Amino acid sequence: MPPVFQMLKHLLSPRRWKIPLIGVLVGGLITWLANTAWLGSDHGVAWWWADWLDPWITMTTLAVAGFLGIRAWVDELPKRLNVHFVSGSHYALTCWEASLGGEGDIRQWAQQIGMQMAQKRLDFDPYPSISAPRILGGPPGLRQVYEITISLTTEPPEPGYRVWGPGKSDNEYIADRPQAPMTVEQVRGLTAGTADSSESS
Repeated sequence: MPPVFQMLKHLLSPRRWKIPLIGVLVGGLITWLANTAWLGSDHGVAWWWADWLDPWITMTTLAVAGFLGIRAWVDELPKRLNVHFVSGSHYALTCWEASLGGEGDIRQWAQQIGMQMAQKRLDFDPYPSISAPRILGGPPGLRQVYEITISLTTEPPEPGYRVWGPGKSDNEYIADRPQAPMTVEQVRGLTAGTADSSESS
């Protein structure tokens, strides 16, 4: 389903009706008050209502309702986490798009993923680099993807580079650590190319 239709489906869901409903009620109340003041005044206030206040209130109400609706839609997208562990200037461990419960779980969940990948406790710098979330599409659907990079203070047990995810069975390893994170497909292509070279020789 295209992103636009997914957003419209979300905004028109019963749980989201209260956002435009509040905007309509507030706009209706202000309109009624302005008309009441106009009818009860000898001089009238129609000129400033029609020329300035009415358009401003209408646009502001629509903008606030739209902002709140889009923000709620973004907040309810599935969350994923890319985790990188770096040793020196080289990457030692990477896990792509692990499921994430919430933004507050990023650091603790990343540490647990690292220990699962290394199968031992890791020593790392207490100040990781966490990037702002990105909204990505693709076959899994729309999702928020966070990314954290953690610097190791001691060497992990494996000398090479291990990559997990995003599939449950995705687990690849190469002997040389890269200076940039690699996907599972890139590692598989590299290992396949190495195997073909060995067979041909």
